[in-house]
Amino acid sequence: MADRASLGKVSGSTESVATVTSEEFVLVQSNAGSPQSSEGRPRLKMSCNGDEQLEKALEEVLDDDDEDEEEKSSTEKMEKHEEPKIQTPRASAADPSPVPPVPEESSVQFNKLLYLGCTWVKAPRNEAEAQRAMATLRAESAVPIPITLHVPCGPDGSVRIVEQASGTELASFPIYKVLFCARGKEGAVESDCFSFTESYRSSEDFQIHVFSCEIKEAVSPGLVLV
Repeated sequence: MADRASLGKVSGSTESVATVTSEEFVLVQSNAGSPQSSEGRPRLKMSCNGDEQLEKALEEVLDDDDEDEEEKSSTEKMEKHEEPKIQTPRASAADPSPVPPVPEESSVQFNKLLYLGCTWVKAPRNEAEAQRAMATLRAESAVPIPITLHVPCGPDGSVRIVEQASGTELASFPIYKVLFCARGKEGAVESDCFSFTESYRSSEDFQIHVFSCEIKEAVSPGLVLV
């Protein structure tokens, strides 16, 4: 009997819930001026003295939907107003800028020369010391080196001594460091030689470079250019 009574109660409760239809739920649009609905959102109104807790729960669901719509709208506005990112162009490693070629220095070249070598001197502008240096190197140079002597046309250029066979630069120094030039003594073995003395590294170190000309008449023009 108790079981039948319980089933009867459950059945009655189910029937009472089932009798509530959608016609008894009404969405009421609140007035703009109403103090109870300043946000202007619709409110749920239940007829037939519906359950107050159910009515409150359904209203909270409507409020949550409104909040989701507001967050979505604000997010879309922020994305629209977001400033576009500026991308700076990157230089392609496969396409480097061409390097302008270094212009060759304007100079006069002497080809038929033999380099006898160089030695230290104490008095760079002393004629007698230059003659001794030419005579010594002329006698001691077993294998003279065929070279090309480059003499610059301007005061800012460099004198270059380049080996003809390999193109190796044997010596190079600014022309303004050349202090003295000398020609071999006429009638002596070193008469086909000429030399010039340079200031080497410091004001107290001087080197004299000695050359031999295959064509003896080229000695004087070479001295004039140097």
